[in-house]
Amino acid sequence: MKILIYIAIALAAAAGATWILSDGPGYVRIDVHSWVIETSFAVFSVLVVILFITCYFLLRLISGTLRAPKKISQWNKTRKTKKSQKKTTEGLIALTEGQWSKAEKLLTTGARNSETPQLNYLGAAQAAEAKGLPSRRESYLGKAQSCDANRGAAAGIAQAEQQLKQKEYEPALTTLLELQKSSPKHPQILKLLAMLYVETGQWGNALALVPQLRKRESLAPNELVALEIDIWHHLLENAAHQDLRKLHEIWNQMPSRLHQQEDLVFAYTHRLNALDSGHEAETLLRKSLRKHWSESLIYAYGFVEGATPEKQLKYAESWLSKHPDDATLFLTLGRLCLKTKSPEQALKYFHSSLKVDERPETYQEAGNLLLQQMGKNSEALECFRKGLALTIRTIAQPGVFTKAEPVLQKPSQVLLPQA
Repeated sequence: MKILIYIAIALAAAAGATWILSDGPGYVRIDVHSWVIETSFAVFSVLVVILFITCYFLLRLISGTLRAPKKISQWNKTRKTKKSQKKTTEGLIALTEGQWSKAEKLLTTGARNSETPQLNYLGAAQAAEAKGLPSRRESYLGKAQSCDANRGAAAGIAQAEQQLKQKEYEPALTTLLELQKSSPKHPQILKLLAMLYVETGQWGNALALVPQLRKRESLAPNELVALEIDIWHHLLENAAHQDLRKLHEIWNQMPSRLHQQEDLVFAYTHRLNALDSGHEAETLLRKSLRKHWSESLIYAYGFVEGATPEKQLKYAESWLSKHPDDATLFLTLGRLCLKTKSPEQALKYFHSSLKVDERPETYQEAGNLLLQQMGKNSEALECFRKGLALTIRTIAQPGVFTKAEPVLQKPSQVLLPQA
């Protein structure tokens, strides 16, 4: 493009000179001391152009010579950067493939001229961790943190993640609290703090983080709900180890939107029953079941000690019209019949439950009833035999909801994804 412009300018100049000289060649005389130079205007114009071009290229040559060291340095730097980028890429690939030694070597050597040395050192720290070299891991994390003070959170977060992975809770807490001072709203820092509090059973601190976790969207909505439920579940459990008043206090502190949450109602009524407040548990379970049918809650209803067993049985029997083929409901009705001293009716309900779904514990209940209260030893043994056969084939077994130390456990919640 530049050449075309230069040609156009030259043609324009030639055309202009031709027009000027069309009336005569012109004359130029220059007197310098005793020197006299005479020539035509056309020749003088050519000489001026040649002189201009010569001076231009001479200046370009001088300028290029002066800038040569800087250009060579820049070229050398670019060459080293490209080489470093190649090593970094190869190192990250090796890290992904699990070639820890190769990855560590490539990433550390590539960090020297890398545009993102922090990334190199974080990858090298991961490789060192995988090789079981914690001291080298800490060294790389320190280098990563010192690369750029403005982006030091990345190295600190990586360090905290490794500390949590190794269950080094005290150092992890120190690291995270320091990070939180400089970045109090960082979503990943809040998430890791929540993980640490859950791992160490600091449920009060974990609960205090929930509003920030929600505001900063540190967790997916379903993960946050699961975390919140698990926190309140453990708070209820801890309160139950103190007294009934503390258990009521924790339940009342809980957001009302969670009072209908199945797992929490289950845990709360479970603890109420264990603290000789089964009548309160029965009332809450009945109200919850009226709003939302739940297998786990109807299962629990068969164990709570209501104020009046006969009324409790009557309430449960009223649910048969809407749930005529519910094995858990029949099992619960059989257990309630035992409380009202109606063994014959209890056995009928156990048999009805087994027709819908054969379960080891239903066979156990029927066998105990036949053996202990009805004296039918052979039938009892047959129930025990069938129950044992099912138990052998069953991987997961339901527990028992009792007033003594509880053994029935709800499936644990998935708290947080590994970072």
